[in-house]
Amino acid sequence: MKQYTVEEKILVVNWHRANGNSVSKTSREFSVDRKRVREWNNSYETLQLNNVGADKKRRKLHDGRELISAEVDIAIFEFLVDERSEGRTVSSEMLMKKACEVAARLDVANFK
Repeated sequence: MKQYTVEEKILVVNWHRANGNSVSKTSREFSVDRKRVREWNNSYETLQLNNVGADKKRRKLHDGRELISAEVDIAIFEFLVDERSEGRTVSSEMLMKKACEVAARLDVANFK
């Protein structure tokens, strides 16, 4: 089953709305299940809100637990990218340890 990014979903809904709101026609045009077209059309406003920056490439709108600190998340992502660009392997244990260090430095409450 193909997974679609937020950007792709918005493209499908925009085409759907511009071409007569025919679910069957849109489904055939993009080779997407009719149910998906209806779901994306119904959640269009939410998709629009999530269509910024790196979120455009996300496949899911909800990825589990709510984020405690965006600053910690960004710092950990940058750490991961830097380490990988240097050719070093990064384990989940290293990421957790680094996240705790960053959270302590930023004084983030309730971070485990």
